[in-house]
Amino acid sequence: MTIDPKTFSPFDPEYVEPERPHGAVNESGEWEWEMLEPYKRIPRVLATLWRDPYTVYYENRRGDIGVKTTRTTPCPFCQQSHEHGIGDGHREPHCATSRAKPSATLSDGTTVYQKDGYIVRTRRIAMPKATSPKR
Repeated sequence: MTIDPKTFSPFDPEYVEPERPHGAVNESGEWEWEMLEPYKRIPRVLATLWRDPYTVYYENRRGDIGVKTTRTTPCPFCQQSHEHGIGDGHREPHCATSRAKPSATLSDGTTVYQKDGYIVRTRRIAMPKATSPKR
């Protein structure tokens, strides 16, 4: 697969996950969990982490591609933001702390498990940067 940074879009169908059953949608149009229904297996509920749109760039003269990723919303297991590569979808947790919890209860009472991983999704529009109060 060849990626051209001039025409790349994280919203091309090959990089976007299909919509699945999910939790309540907040004012930003995001949800905390979604249901993954693997073929012939029991459905699982996974946490959903959101990130701002990302870009790609040529990394060297050979034309290798680098990804300028954006950080996700805080992970429910370790409370840290993570970085993931091209495309949305199921990921193994990137929790780099031994204090990561094996499960988390989300705001609607749904429990998700770290061993199941989570879904990464890219927002259509970047969230505004938080500004610190002026002194």
